[in-house]
Amino acid sequence: MMLKPCPFCGGEATLINTTALGMACKTVMCMRCNAKVNNFGGSNTATRACEAWNRRKDEDVVRCKDCIYREQADSDYGDCYYCALTKCDVGENDYCGQAERSVK
Repeated sequence: MMLKPCPFCGGEATLINTTALGMACKTVMCMRCNAKVNNFGGSNTATRACEAWNRRKDEDVVRCKDCIYREQADSDYGDCYYCALTKCDVGENDYCGQAERSVK
């Protein structure tokens, strides 16, 4: 089954065999940020773990480069951006839970 990118960081996910709470389980885990979904015992555990990982409200993670709140900062160092909501510096591939995709 094809796994969607991580809903938190957009990283690649993989299905692995793990042990959690002393029980063997199938785990889908992001290789970048280590977010994971475990599925314990029973039949079709790999399929159920993959389905749980792929289930989400939004299809894509909204990166800062695509967010309506990204604004260019005044800088002598070239292209620098910040978030109008958090007032933090942001990189193109940064993300957060408040992002909204800009319409282009």
